[in-house]
Amino acid sequence: TEKMLADIYYSEHQFSKAILHYQHLLASEYSTSSDKQRTELASNKNEIYLRVANAYYQKQSWKNCLTYIRQFVPNNSNEKIQKYKIQLVSELQLTSWSAAEKTAQRLIQLEPNQKMWWQQLIAAQLQQQKSDKALVNYALAKQQGIQFEAQDFKTLSQLYSQNRLPERAAQIMDEMFIQYPKTKTEPELVRQATYWQMAREWNKAIELCQHAAKLDKQYHWNVAQLLLQETDYLGALKELEK
Repeated sequence: TEKMLADIYYSEHQFSKAILHYQHLLASEYSTSSDKQRTELASNKNEIYLRVANAYYQKQSWKNCLTYIRQFVPNNSNEKIQKYKIQLVSELQLTSWSAAEKTAQRLIQLEPNQKMWWQQLIAAQLQQQKSDKALVNYALAKQQGIQFEAQDFKTLSQLYSQNRLPERAAQIMDEMFIQYPKTKTEPELVRQATYWQMAREWNKAIELCQHAAKLDKQYHWNVAQLLLQETDYLGALKELEK
């Protein structure tokens, strides 16, 4: 049958030929005399939609892939995950950020412990300048028990800072330093000091910059600037002389 031929082309990775035969099958009209036959036909067509979507996925033809995967009706949670994974990749490749955001949310509902879906959701939101929503989802992912890498902590602290929560940004960096001690470098200490400065926690900011200055003399300038803000002119002068 034509479906068998299409399946053979598909299994041999001859996707263009497979697509032609699958599309012909989808366009064909079949007379059905019973509910059972109609159900079988609908099931077969549904399977073909998935096959065509997968074939276009392999060809990286994202618009066509989306057209067919959206017509596929999943029957269980595994099929839903399969559908939304294909849909999400296509939407991200097409920079359809709003659609990708919604699809990532659906995947999180199905697989809340899968870090990749949280990352794609946050990336889509950041592309839309939704830093407030991205911050909430970072916090939710952390609460869910998603394993954070050092870069995740850095991004989260930056988001807190952008959303005018510098104290929380500084605290997140403390968590990063505890979990990833090698990240406690002079530039990161100074960045944390900047957050404390924004939070008007001058002593904490000064202490961090002084620690960084012990490791690298260039940061005496940062200490001096903070001391000047505290009107400690003599202290600032001493720092500049070091």
